[in-house]
Amino acid sequence: MRTTKDAEGNTTYIENLGGAGTVWLDPFNAYRYSTRPFPSENMYSATYVKLREIAITYHLPKPLTDKLKLQNASVSIVGNNLYEWTAAGVGIDPERAFRQDGSAWMQGVEYYNVMPWTGSVGLKLNVDF
Repeated sequence: MRTTKDAEGNTTYIENLGGAGTVWLDPFNAYRYSTRPFPSENMYSATYVKLREIAITYHLPKPLTDKLKLQNASVSIVGNNLYEWTAAGVGIDPERAFRQDGSAWMQGVEYYNVMPWTGSVGLKLNVDF
């Protein structure tokens, strides 16, 4: 569609309905690339395997804990989110895929998600008095 103005300044709309070689697009398919609704090209398998947490723990010997007047003590090395495999292979964590719709958040919908994949390794000290 295009617009023109006549001599009096009135706007006139002219429809362009195409000619003999016009290729018509299905509105659903034409729309999908601009706002990414839910056509099949933008849906992925949410099948995944994740190493969510792993810990290696060493319990301190009883003579040492008795000397420190502790009931129990241990030291652990803990790793979180160290590995993830997804069937879709698109690098999107199905648990972190969110989309805001008004004031609500919908999980499982990846919509230009900017949340990075993060993993961590830490040290944990557990003591009972």
